Amino acid sequence: MCGIIYAKRDKGKAVKKFVEEAYRTQKSRGSEGFGFVGIYPDGTYVVERDTFESSILRKLHVCNAPEILFHHRLPTSTQNLDFCTHPILVDNAMLDKKYLVVHNGVVSAPGELKAKHESLGFVYTTDHKYTHVIEKKGKEPKVVFESEKFNDSETLAIEFALFLEGKIDSLRYSGTSAVVVVEIKKETDRVEKVHFGRNTGNPLVTRTVGHKKGNVSIISSAGGGVEVEAGVLNTIDKVTDTMTNREVDIGQTYKAYRYQPYASPYFGRDDHSRMGFKDKNLPATISLPTPKQAKEDDLGFPVIDYSIKDEIDRLEEELEEVDTELQYWRGEFIITTDASTQQVLREEMTSLEVRRQRINVKLDELYTEEYSRN
Repeated sequence: MCGIIYAKRDKGKAVKKFVEEAYRTQKSRGSEGFGFVGIYPDGTYVVERDTFESSILRKLHVCNAPEILFHHRLPTSTQNLDFCTHPILVDNAMLDKKYLVVHNGVVSAPGELKAKHESLGFVYTTDHKYTHVIEKKGKEPKVVFESEKFNDSETLAIEFALFLEGKIDSLRYSGTSAVVVVEIKKETDRVEKVHFGRNTGNPLVTRTVGHKKGNVSIISSAGGGVEVEAGVLNTIDKVTDTMTNREVDIGQTYKAYRYQPYASPYFGRDDHSRMGFKDKNLPATISLPTPKQAKEDDLGFPVIDYSIKDEIDRLEEELEEVDTELQYWRGEFIITTDASTQQVLREEMTSLEVRRQRINVKLDELYTEEYSRN
């Protein structure tokens, strides 16, 4: 789970204060990996990243750009490492432009697309080896296994770069996504466009804050405002100072199974069916009503109460991330023959199953509260 904030202020005034305020509002979406792009009126830009909140906020405080794209994450596909933070840079000889991409969501089975990208000459900047080590008091640390890891968001980032340049007809990944892409002209190394959009799996809202020293337009993962329409890619052209949009299938969405019966730490619902078992008493699909819209605020902008809906979206997204992790560890368990490694994986999967059940309990409470209000 991650958080996105894009803020632009009129009259060339620094926008950092509003970015930090928005981050404080949605900090629960992740505080273990940070990065931002500061964009100036002439198209020049700076990129900063860090793994510590205090450090990134110090860097933000000295950035006087009137336009900032900020990202904060709760790492899922990788550890909290500098080179795995967003924005992710996509730069390749076959591309006419460079791209800086931030993403909130999960990409399903990214390895298949990674192989396709690498066959085209793309080098994954987040690719690294991960060593799992067991440490016991009074004993030497023991290396259990090594595996290759990369940030699944880099798969999405490369897909967007190829799509925006017309080198592929559609985005080929599956999963939840809200995304902002900064497009940079290679010859001048200056920002030309900013693209943003989402699918139905992830939130993105827009609002305008009035200020005597320059109004501020904000796009963020949480907070009051108007939801960005799903399945629409919006493009801000900084050269012509115009905004256009078009319908785009921004990744195929999927929903995690809820109420999965606990059978074992490494078998899922599909395994139950193959083994002849039936899942009973599963609820029908629930469609939540749209939250009631409140009156306009003192600036004349619509205000929607997203408090419960945001929490439901966050938990459902977290549930999908847990399912993705379980799927990965189940695969590792199947191909592993070492008994000690299997025990480590079994403990990891059991922990994820417990976390999964706790999320479902909380979701039940929120669904009940949401229905009682509507």
